[in-house]
Amino acid sequence: SLTLSKTGAILEAVAGIESFSGELGETVLSLLVDFYALLGQQYYESEDYSSAARYLASALEHDPERRDLVGLLQWSRYRLGKTEGLVMFLLEEYERSPDPKKASIYLDILRETGQTEKRVLFVADLSENSDPELRRLAAEDYFDRGWILRAALTDDSEGTCYSGCSRPEFD
Repeated sequence: SLTLSKTGAILEAVAGIESFSGELGETVLSLLVDFYALLGQQYYESEDYSSAARYLASALEHDPERRDLVGLLQWSRYRLGKTEGLVMFLLEEYERSPDPKKASIYLDILRETGQTEKRVLFVADLSENSDPELRRLAAEDYFDRGWILRAALTDDSEGTCYSGCSRPEFD
């Protein structure tokens, strides 16, 4: 975490670089992007999401391929009430590299933002996935909505509260 004096020094360095009227070399430009990224991170951590978004956007103007900065920018905007960019980013991240953690975060944001249609479609896709952890996420979502049989049919592994519900037994 940057101290206030270091933040001030970085702000001064950024102001100096930005005021330069000539062409910035690759090294200086890379340094500027790093400064913007540091400031964006610092402002995000201090919950000044507007400043964080401004510096992260500046960094991305020069280096648009930095997925870490894109993500932090979208989280900053999300904290400012602009949700759609984060929703799209999280889906892209999941599609680039599907895993249960990314799927879970995406589902949480869909729930928080009330995007039921996207959530239903995503959960349906998860329920068909070959990864048992992703199917379990789908089953848990079905269970949370009261669809116990659907949950059990999606993931009937032992240890879940809906285990066995798809195979009723009568005495």
